[in-house]
Amino acid sequence: VCALGAVAAFTRSIRLSAIATFAIFATSACSLFVIVEIFRWEFGLMEAVSLIIFCGFSVDYPLHVVQAYVNERGQGAEVRQALREVAGAVVAGCVTTVGAALFLLLCEIKIFTRFGQVLAVNMLFSLAFALAWIPAALELQSAKVDERAALAEASEALSSPSSAVAEAPRLVLFPPQPTGPPRGPRG
Repeated sequence: VCALGAVAAFTRSIRLSAIATFAIFATSACSLFVIVEIFRWEFGLMEAVSLIIFCGFSVDYPLHVVQAYVNERGQGAEVRQALREVAGAVVAGCVTTVGAALFLLLCEIKIFTRFGQVLAVNMLFSLAFALAWIPAALELQSAKVDERAALAEASEALSSPSSAVAEAPRLVLFPPQPTGPPRGPRG
C-alpha cells in the first residue's frame, strides 16, 4: 500500500501506479522464490531483512520507466519513445549495482556473500520487469484507451443524423423523389 501511494505521488495516476507496484511486488516475489527454491536457503532474519531492503531497490527502475512514460505521453509520444529516453540509464544503473554486488561474492563472511547474491538477483528481476513487463502493460493500457476513443467516435458518428451511415437505411427505404417538372422520354 505504501509503494502504491509513493508511486501515485509521482505519476498522479492510480492505473500507472498499479502497473509499477505490481512490478515491484513481482520482483520481490521472484527474489523470494530464488532465495527459497533455487538457493535453498532457510528463510531467516537475514533473508527477511534483505527482502525489505530489496523492496526499496525494486522501486527505482519501474518508477523511472513509468515516469518517463508520463513525461513522454504529455508530449504526445508513445511507450517506445519513453523507453528510448530511459532504458540506457536504467540498464547502466543495473549493471553498476550488480557489478558492485559481485564483489560481495568474494567476501568470506557468509552474510555478505548471500546479500550480494540476492542483490544481484533482485536487480536483474527489477530490470526485467521494468523494461519488459511495464512497457507491455503500458502498450495494452494505451491500446485500450485508443480503442475506447475510437468506439466513442464511431458511436458519435452513428448517432449523428448527418452521418452517411445513419442516412443509408432511410435512403434505401425512401429514395429521394425527383423535383421539378416530370421529364418525358425525350427529356
